[in-house]
Amino acid sequence: MSDALERLCADQSKRLGAALTRLVDAEAADELVSGLAQRRAAVWIESLGDMPIGFADLRAQAADAHGRGLPLVVENSLATSFGCSACRLGADVVVERFTRAWPEGTGRCVALSASKACPSDLRVALAVLPSAVFDDTAVASLVAALVAFPARRRREDDAAQVVAAYLSCHPLVVAVSYPGLKANPSFRAAASQLTGGFGPVVDYRVRGAAAWERVRCDAGDPKAQVVSLEGRLSQLS
Repeated sequence: MSDALERLCADQSKRLGAALTRLVDAEAADELVSGLAQRRAAVWIESLGDMPIGFADLRAQAADAHGRGLPLVVENSLATSFGCSACRLGADVVVERFTRAWPEGTGRCVALSASKACPSDLRVALAVLPSAVFDDTAVASLVAALVAFPARRRREDDAAQVVAAYLSCHPLVVAVSYPGLKANPSFRAAASQLTGGFGPVVDYRVRGAAAWERVRCDAGDPKAQVVSLEGRLSQLS
């Protein structure tokens, strides 16, 4: 592994509170995680996920999993290590796909991190997975993306907060789900366990519709994103 990737893994571990991080082949990582789920050998959750979007109380989930003698595996790709220190909150293994920070590299690698308390057999399984293969160009691209990502993440999350507030007041919208809204059931846990924002995804349901709609906010002007959304909603009135 190159020095740059070693530093990247060390930084990932530091943000998460993990003992180690490996960048592994995406297919092999998926096989490991799906195998654990199929054998019911671990509890698997998304920190930020579901439809409608919500935040899983990781402290509570960890206590429940460990009380049943099972490790907790957390899919953290949407919250990211910059927003959720999942191992400090009780996760044994954390999965991050860099889909937010490095979208052009989607599918190339998965960061798997293990806590100090992670069961030894699971750490061994993680250790033997094949490493992701990077050329120099990909390494430089990933490192640069992670350097730029924190500022972009804050802008995305700030935009989502604005959009969620706008949707909450819209006459055509009957329900809004966003962990950053105080009325959201996961707000209390999200406010204490997430850092620097509540994610870029807002779900909402319009009057007369059973299905939820989703808006994924970007780092652009929040007002422009509200205007764009208003255009979509105005077509329903």
